Amino acid sequence: MTAEKIEKTGKNRRKSREFALKGMYQYFINGGSAEEIVCNLAEDPNFARADQSYFRALLSGVIARQTELDELLNS
Repeated sequence: MTAEKIEKTGKNRRKSREFALKGMYQYFINGGSAEEIVCNLAEDPNFARADQSYFRALLSGVIARQTELDELLNS
C-alpha cells in the first residue's frame, strides 16, 4: 500500500467553514456587509475550493442572528 495523496474533486465544505469563520471574525472586528466580506475573502487563492452556497449560508446566518446568538452565549 502506498501513501499517495489523493486529490479531491468538487467543493470542500471544510474550506467553507474555514472561510465562514474568517468572515465572522472580520465582521465582528471591522463590521461591513456580508458582500464586502465575501469580496475580501474571494482574494484568497483557496476560496474557489469552498462550497460557495454553504459558505454564504453560514456567514449570512450568523450575521442575521447575531443578537440571538449573543443572548444565548451570555445566558
